[in-house]
Amino acid sequence: MRTALVLLISWAIGLAAYAGALAAVRGEVVSLDNWMVIGSVTLVAWLVASMLLILPILRLLVSRTSQRVGKGIVILAGAALAIVPLWLNIGFWYGWHPRHLLIGEAGFLGVHYVASGLVLSLSIARSSVSPPPEG
Repeated sequence: MRTALVLLISWAIGLAAYAGALAAVRGEVVSLDNWMVIGSVTLVAWLVASMLLILPILRLLVSRTSQRVGKGIVILAGAALAIVPLWLNIGFWYGWHPRHLLIGEAGFLGVHYVASGLVLSLSIARSSVSPPPEG
């Protein structure tokens, strides 16, 4: 249950980052109908990518790295793995060719998924840190 909540919160923060980037760069405010479509598609892409690839990789990194170095690696990996839901999303809308990652919308979706990946990886890294020894 905690994992599902963290995934939803990280997705929502990413969606807010997407909306902020869209408003800042293009001056666009998306209609509610479009938000329903964008939200649904991005949520599905985020959940599929997170459950099948991102979470297992982040958890593996947490278990195999030292606490000091591992936190940074986990956070960087969370941002880098944002390419997976980004490509799923772009593939859904435009097709599966890598050149579609260069279109304008990919940048905004990249902001969305990188923000989501950072929140997720920070959560995983934070929860894996053991308390300092007493003494």
